[in-house]
Amino acid sequence: MKWAVWNRKRFAALLVLSLLLQPIRGVADHGLDLVLVVVVLGSLRLPLAQAALWGLAAGLIQDLSSISWVGPHMISNSLSAVLAGWMRNRIYRERIFTQGLLVLAAAGFKQFVLWALWAWDGGDPAFGDVLALMGRTLLATTGVGFAASALLVRYGRRYHDPATA
Repeated sequence: MKWAVWNRKRFAALLVLSLLLQPIRGVADHGLDLVLVVVVLGSLRLPLAQAALWGLAAGLIQDLSSISWVGPHMISNSLSAVLAGWMRNRIYRERIFTQGLLVLAAAGFKQFVLWALWAWDGGDPAFGDVLALMGRTLLATTGVGFAASALLVRYGRRYHDPATA
């Protein structure tokens, strides 16, 4: 139980840090979605309902800090968190490769949901711009996801994560 409480506090701190770093020019310009990386990797370690709530809260804060209408990031982050939470018991979550692939799948899924919501709203950009942004986001987010996965797996094994025991 102590591990779970400490894990949630660590997850909350990382989420706040990623939300603070997201508006920085270098992070946003390269298509890096730090919030998604934290939500997906945290959702692998939380029960499904808590993962969905964390994704919903992170998306709401991300929407409130952006210039678009409230909803796209909230929906896409919560659905990505549900996807990661659902995969929690279906994959070996303490492997760097599987976590990195899950970040890749969640990033692609989030980009598709965002594009679908903006297309439904009528405010979607040209298709060529969408592909360029999706590619840049997938590469940057997946790269950071693999690096964060490596740190989490190494750190979890060092401090006796119950999943690696």
